[in-house]
Formats: sequence, structure tokens, C-alpha cells
Amino acid sequence: MSKIISIGTAVPGYGTKQSTIFDFMDEAYNDQTASRKLNILFNKSGITTRYSVLSDFGNSKPEQNIFGGNLSAPAVDQRLNIYKKNAVSLAVKAIQNSLEKLNTSVAGFGITHLITVTCTGLYAPGIDTELMEQLNLPNDISIIPQSTSWAVMQPFRP
Repeated sequence: MSKIISIGTAVPGYGTKQSTIFDFMDEAYNDQTASRKLNILFNKSGITTRYSVLSDFGNSKPEQNIFGGNLSAPAVDQRLNIYKKNAVSLAVKAIQNSLEKLNTSVAGFGITHLITVTCTGLYAPGIDTELMEQLNLPNDISIIPQSTSWAVMQPFRP
């Protein structure tokens, strides 16, 4: 019988208070209806701090890297490039965190399955392939990529 014996976590380096991100989003949307909905979402989520690989959300406009001064949404390819640049190193940290809890390493453990879950971005070949290469995992392990965005939409499929 298979079982999960450890779960590792890792968060990006920039922590920003929920209230600061609300202010950022409220200004970016600049819409009364959106503001009302954002206010409900941000105040009822139970989240106090959000983490990102981008420093933009806690910085003043001149210091923003991706949004610049105009707060318009960056292009999808620009956002996916940022995801590609940062996702694997963050996943490696989470894997190392998981294995540290077991007092072992990637080489010493014998990983048989790799489950990757994301709600942020997808690309091919994906994060799972890059993880296999970086961690020197065997080619015969079971790979199970998941996207929470995809999973959430399944009940709505025709």
C-alpha cells in the first residue's frame, strides 16, 4: 500500500501583507464593483501574508518590476516566463524540506513517484521534467502533474 510519509513546503522570498496587496489590486482594478468583491475575498480568506517571487506588490510604483507604473496586467508569456524561471528552484526547496524531515536526501531515498501541483502556470516540457533532471531522478518514476486550475474546472465540463 502506498502512503505519503512527508510533505515539504517552500515559499517565495517576498512576503506582503494581505492589506497591502488589497490596496494594490484595488488601485489596479479601479472599479467599485471589483473593489467590493476584492474586499470580501481579501478580508474573509483568513490569509494575513501572501508570498511571491515578485517584489512588486509591496513596492511603490517606480520600484515595480513587472507591473511598472501603470498597473496593467502583464502579458501571459511574460508571466509564464517568470513562472518558468522560479518554479523549479522553489519546488526543489520543498522537496529538500520534505526529505530533511525524514533525515535523508534525494539520492538516499529512492523516489518512485513525483506529483507536481500548480495553480500558477504550465509549460512543456514541464516542471516535472526539469525536477527529474535537476534531482537526477530515474527515468522510470511515475510522474503525476496536476493543475489546480484544471482540477477546479472539471465539474463544469460538458
